[in-house]
Amino acid sequence: MFNKQTIKVSVVIPVYNVQEYLDKCVRSVLSQTIEGLEILFVDDGSTDNSLDILKKYQQLDARIRILSQTNQGAGNARNRAIENAGGEFVCFLDADDYWLEDTALEKLYDCAISKSVKICGGQYYIEKKGKIRSSNVYRMLGDKLNIGEKIEYAAYQYDFNYTNYIYDRDMLIKNHIFFPPYRSFEDPPFFVRAMSAAEWFCIMDVPFYCYRVGYKEIHYTEEII
Repeated sequence: MFNKQTIKVSVVIPVYNVQEYLDKCVRSVLSQTIEGLEILFVDDGSTDNSLDILKKYQQLDARIRILSQTNQGAGNARNRAIENAGGEFVCFLDADDYWLEDTALEKLYDCAISKSVKICGGQYYIEKKGKIRSSNVYRMLGDKLNIGEKIEYAAYQYDFNYTNYIYDRDMLIKNHIFFPPYRSFEDPPFFVRAMSAAEWFCIMDVPFYCYRVGYKEIHYTEEII
């Protein structure tokens, strides 16, 4: 287990009944080249084999920590992990998604340190029906997009794709930036508050987050609207 002083990035992954997709997600994190990596899984009351899969990986890799709770939603699970994380930075990965490039975290961390920014992002991709395509989530920046250079959030003002970035944990804790207790759309309030607190961020030209779409039906209830 890493000493807290040596952990550069804590990866936060809430888990709820995703046994079909968990292996690919976990492997994409374990293959990251960055030294000083902590992986925090929060099992949110899974009723399938997700927790057993996590325990199997934990036996193979000491960087993995597992927190368990009754089902309270992904936002609550992420908040618990933020509070328990030991990393200088934290980032978020949904258990049915995965990362593309093994050097991504290392490059994002190095850029954040060298440019003295609290938030740094990579390139975002979408997988649909087995095909992967890039998604230009930074199109709103236009000619203000300078790869590897500091960008002012006031010139961006975008409130989605929070999983595409790493965040300085101390900044989150000191500013009490957590996910609100919603069952859905809890990420825009977190992302806007984090970006506003950071003021500046960087973007690296490295394939990072891959978001799966079109593989499951979403049934909205009064609780998650």
